[in-house]
Amino acid sequence: MSEETKSTYGISSEKTVTKTDAPTLDYLPPKPRSYNPPIGLIGTGGISESHLSNYQAMGLNIVAICNRTLPKAEVLRDRFYPEAAVCKDYRELLGREDIEVVDVTPHP
Repeated sequence: MSEETKSTYGISSEKTVTKTDAPTLDYLPPKPRSYNPPIGLIGTGGISESHLSNYQAMGLNIVAICNRTLPKAEVLRDRFYPEAAVCKDYRELLGREDIEVVDVTPHP
């Protein structure tokens, strides 16, 4: 292969750039009308506030919040779901019979 061929191999001589707008996608599933499972949240790090505020906006049911630092769990409970239980050990939350969905939000 010649040096000229090596420098242009696989490269188009046409240098046009076009902009394409991303399509609007309706990709979020609808909230079930008759199912609102009890949710337990494990971890009260930075992202957990976003989860809790969105659960609250959707009218979902958080029944327990767990964190190794109990005061952090209590602060979020008081702010978002005052009726929720708080616990320090995730095994306590996982052992509850009333929780159907667990949201795990620890730091990566």
